[in-house]
Amino acid sequence: MVPLPPDPRTHAHHPETRHAEESLRGQLEGSGWTYVTPRPVAAAARLSLRAAPRTDAAQVSEALPGEALERLWDDGHGWVYVRTGQDRYLGWTRLGGLTAPPAVKPSPSPPCAPTPSPGRRSASRLLASCAWGPG
Repeated sequence: MVPLPPDPRTHAHHPETRHAEESLRGQLEGSGWTYVTPRPVAAAARLSLRAAPRTDAAQVSEALPGEALERLWDDGHGWVYVRTGQDRYLGWTRLGGLTAPPAVKPSPSPPCAPTPSPGRRSASRLLASCAWGPG
């Protein structure tokens, strides 16, 4: 039985250009594949993600300003193949619509740190700090 190729809706590979994400190494038939490691970027504005690198191609998804994306590969003509960070949709967008990802700020304290107060109310204070933050 011949194994089925990975689903192109969820796995970044393009048989015509022979580009594929690194996680697919060893899973694709044939030779000549260029494997890429996704690089973090973000949407600079609302972006249409297209089925092909053309403005008249069907919109398959969109990315909102500041949304985390993974840059997979470029077509050499100003289009970039990306994957959305949250729902993992794949599509083409213009290179000019991408920006560097926002810097991650370290949290000053764990989000659900128990309060030091003893007694019966400790559990409810812990639950409240998890739901609404310390305070």
